[in-house]
Amino acid sequence: MKKITYIIGAFALLLNSCSHDIEPNMPPSDSSTNPTNPSNPSNPSPSSILVKKIISNETGATITSNLTYNGNKIVTIIDDSAEVDLFFTYTGDNITKIEYKLNDGTVDQVDNYSYDASGRIISMVSLQPNVDWGQKEVYTYNTDGTVSVNYYSGDLLSQTNLDQIGKIYFSNGEVSKIELFDDLGNSDDVIVYGYDNKINPLKNITGYSKLNFCYSIANGINNNIVSENSTANGLTSYTFVYESNNYPKMVTETHGGTSSTTQFFY
Repeated sequence: MKKITYIIGAFALLLNSCSHDIEPNMPPSDSSTNPTNPSNPSNPSPSSILVKKIISNETGATITSNLTYNGNKIVTIIDDSAEVDLFFTYTGDNITKIEYKLNDGTVDQVDNYSYDASGRIISMVSLQPNVDWGQKEVYTYNTDGTVSVNYYSGDLLSQTNLDQIGKIYFSNGEVSKIELFDDLGNSDDVIVYGYDNKINPLKNITGYSKLNFCYSIANGINNNIVSENSTANGLTSYTFVYESNNYPKMVTETHGGTSSTTQFFY
């Protein structure tokens, strides 16, 4: 879907990531408040390391995305391809809105995020005004530590058509598995994720970890996803090259015989 393409393109591997255990009935905590120390003591403070530029290359096309911040809060992701730029809005330390704007300033998409009193994300509504289309995800936190998701579609005013049901599993604070079912309960997909023990390039962005399982895909919080095995789409692998401080400087994504590379600059 368009929204997933936008986020993957801008964040390179998405909004992918020394983990801590997830508490039952609670989402992974915002990792920007509990950084892992890089191995190189001459580097800046670990909590101040932020990705400033991402260069991705796929099928010969190179895209450069520049990220700006206010402290550790992300403000914009500007794409040099001039297709779409991302603008972020916070309420406190929570990302509550992402606007996708075309190069002429037209708002192509708006994603709104809602949270409960404990700071857990409880819904995401994605709207595309140009085509009168909307999608909603509603999250329920289960006592066994999993998260159930209902996926709805509709128009700009309401999203009430139940399209899919999901269940998300966690291990060491990261999404380990996502199960997806159609509205009748038949299996659509099962995605199993594997991680490294290095540092996710986006872990210090305030509020980033709370969007970890939106859009039916895992992003990683503290560590980086190295394998994504889907019953519907097969295996995707990610091979990283790291800086001396354990932050990635490049990753190669391989799927179905094709590959793409992404570079990170801090």
